[in-house]
Amino acid sequence: IVVAPTGSGKTLLGIAAVQIIRTSSNCLIVVHTENLLDQWHKILEFELDETVGRLGAGFNDIRPVTVGIINSLRDKVLSYFGGVVIDEMHHAASEKNINLLANNNFRAILGLTSTLEREDNRHELFKVYGLKVIHDLPYQEAISEKLLSSFEIVNVAVGLAAEEQQKNTKYND
Repeated sequence: IVVAPTGSGKTLLGIAAVQIIRTSSNCLIVVHTENLLDQWHKILEFELDETVGRLGAGFNDIRPVTVGIINSLRDKVLSYFGGVVIDEMHHAASEKNINLLANNNFRAILGLTSTLEREDNRHELFKVYGLKVIHDLPYQEAISEKLLSSFEIVNVAVGLAAEEQQKNTKYND
């Protein structure tokens, strides 16, 4: 599992992993939203210069390299794939999503996330499957290595319309 800030290159690392995995087996890329399905599909087709399959969101197209949504995959035996890259790895620890790992015996697994730890501590379940953090890149190191631009957090007050203020008060009491 690689933990690194958003924008520091986890997708590029995932693409490199796909290229390595596919030299010896088929590769599945697991995402948790339709938007990520589309993003990974587009970038993989561009980078690999081949047709990439999709599973979930109305798609059922299995190829040697396939991107799939975890909700559509978690209860399946996916023996066609020897390797898997799991984007936003922390989502794979949920009560239902952990079945993706429980039901399959992937020979190669790379998890990518910027926030591995979960409030419910279910991220500890990854140890059961032999998974551990192999690299944890802190924000400051990513900035000093010029993987990220430095940034400043600034609070800016904005006025709310009366209706918005009522909702804000209601939800924050």
